[in-house]
Amino acid sequence: MNSPVHRVVLRPNQSWLELDWRGIVQYSDLLVELVLRDFTAKYKQTLLGPLWSIVSPLLTTIVFTLLFGRVIGVPTNGVPPLLFYLCSLLGWTYFANVMTATGQTLTTNARIFSKVYFPRLVPPLAVTISNLFSLAIQFAFFLIAYVYYRLGTTVGAHLAVGPWVLLLPVLILHMAVLGLGVGLILSALTAKYRDLTHVTAILTQLWMYA
Repeated sequence: MNSPVHRVVLRPNQSWLELDWRGIVQYSDLLVELVLRDFTAKYKQTLLGPLWSIVSPLLTTIVFTLLFGRVIGVPTNGVPPLLFYLCSLLGWTYFANVMTATGQTLTTNARIFSKVYFPRLVPPLAVTISNLFSLAIQFAFFLIAYVYYRLGTTVGAHLAVGPWVLLLPVLILHMAVLGLGVGLILSALTAKYRDLTHVTAILTQLWMYA
């Protein structure tokens, strides 16, 4: 008699509730290593190192201040334009960095994926966490600017902090999940259509202005 034929059918989980969270916890050491790798690789062989986390948004803030404040004349309701745009770029910069980096995880980690098994969500999570370090540096610089305008200028009375600041961790979590989700969609598309690697930067810039 012929033995019965057994077939194994693999189907992807399409729900966040069915993710292998236990596997991610088991591979937490790998997650930590990838976080450190992503952060150090970003600033390796650069003169300013992590200071680029400040220089890049600062230059963008200056451009926005001159363009929207001086040329177009967009009102900021009494908030100094430099502080206004610097604050606005905090969340967007983090979201854009997570989305762009996550969109390339399948292509940049293809060799690792083919050699050893681990939850495929580990590299995108590592990118999301490593960008928190850059966000922390930018936020520290923003606090310095805020303290200067709050205590050292005449407009300081209009810069009082309200109770909504307590929701800041929720906002950061929202930006992280949104950037991770959009980035995962882009990573799946980029694995098949490599042209999206070049288009993503343009789409991100247009999305910001929109």
